[in-house]
Amino acid sequence: MPRGKPEKYLGIASGIVELISRNKIRRGQALPSERQLALDFHCSQLTIRKALRKLEQENLIHKVPSIGNFAGPRSEPGNVPQLIGIVFPDDDIYYYRLLIRLERIFESLNLYPIIKLTNRIATREDEVLEFFCTQGVRAVIAVPNEQCSKRYEQLRCPVIFFDLFPEESQIPRVISDDFAGAVSAVEYLCALGHRRIAYIGSALDPSSRSRFDGYQTVLKKHGLEIDKKYIKNHSLTREWGKQAVRELLELPEPPEAVFCGNDTAAAGVIRYCIANRIEIPAQLSVIGFGDTEIAEDLSLSSVSQHSDKLAAVISENLILLLTGREIPRETVIPTTLIIRHSTGSRLSEP
Repeated sequence: MPRGKPEKYLGIASGIVELISRNKIRRGQALPSERQLALDFHCSQLTIRKALRKLEQENLIHKVPSIGNFAGPRSEPGNVPQLIGIVFPDDDIYYYRLLIRLERIFESLNLYPIIKLTNRIATREDEVLEFFCTQGVRAVIAVPNEQCSKRYEQLRCPVIFFDLFPEESQIPRVISDDFAGAVSAVEYLCALGHRRIAYIGSALDPSSRSRFDGYQTVLKKHGLEIDKKYIKNHSLTREWGKQAVRELLELPEPPEAVFCGNDTAAAGVIRYCIANRIEIPAQLSVIGFGDTEIAEDLSLSSVSQHSDKLAAVISENLILLLTGREIPRETVIPTTLIIRHSTGSRLSEP
């Protein structure tokens, strides 16, 4: 019985092998994206996926969920469970949200996180890093204390910073575009007609300073006074949000809008307003930063840091480091302003 024409994906699978050979893609290196392969081979992404599945079955490539396809069989981090140390400064919901996404990716790679909180105390952070060394972790992912920069550089395993980072450190970092996110938030408040715009948050670390810089940049652009009495730089806690907004609303000319350095501080602002019958957004517009579950629950306008993308990039960079390859010193993830019911025009009614 005559054989029919081979299915298209079989030919494309051979073409991908040739592409790997021609471009000298080494074992463990990433292949082009499915979208790019579809363009290169003039076919659908569905056909590309079938070809990639065949190559994976033949152990010629391997797939890392949410990240991409890589040349050669899966050999790193290996079949033996590997420990990854993760350092958070506190139990902020933003970090929890990111951890959930990281853990889903890690599970498929036989990586297991050890999570430690430092409460932003440098001596505690030193103890955590010493503990990681005794446990033989393969890598560390950290939101570091600037005072511990040199301690991280002394570690004998790969390190990736995210969210916060010591500016002088050469350790690679994955960060949100905090400045652009802040600019988009304050520009939106200006577009709504607000002129007395306050800032509640912190300026103690590079990430917070970038958000504060974005706030000031927009006010200058629109010829608005940067009035110290509208700036409440202290911390990013719910308690500070409550205290700061109370002080702001007691001013002879209270602000019409508030930009907060994170959703937690913004939640404090909203809770205070609810308790004191101050209507949002009719009497005060509020924007946060992070777009966490807090923002969804309170219908808070907020700047999204795209946790899924952050987790994917952190994981991809981690794999590259674990297989002995270099990654960029800084990877910046774009942000997006999400509009909800906590913001309204200057003339909005209850």
